[in-house]
Amino acid sequence: MSLSTDINFNEIRRQMDWTIADNDAISDALHMAGVQLVGFTVPDEWVTATSVTFQTSLDGTTFFDVYFDGAEYTETVLAGGDLYVAVASPEVFFGAVYLKLRSGTSASPVTQTGGPLTLSAVVRPI
Repeated sequence: MSLSTDINFNEIRRQMDWTIADNDAISDALHMAGVQLVGFTVPDEWVTATSVTFQTSLDGTTFFDVYFDGAEYTETVLAGGDLYVAVASPEVFFGAVYLKLRSGTSASPVTQTGGPLTLSAVVRPI
């Protein structure tokens, strides 16, 4: 008996799109039921190097900032975009039903211009 080593990564990972409106810092919400965030793409229209933070919700209406180990969970994005950012701690998002992405932090959001901007969330089934 031999084991197949053929893996169809399109069945394992897929993408969902967030949109950040022009002159805004936070995206619309993605419905994350059954999937986990593992990375995201940033378009080349991204204008400022900044931290990216997240908000989550159980009902799609009331959102909360995502914290991990006592601090707001952040990923760093460079200016100029056209990047893929791998999420360093995907376990942070277990249980997230809805998820928004924010340019900047809750204390200092960073407005993005030239939008709307589309960022693609790369997810895997859980």
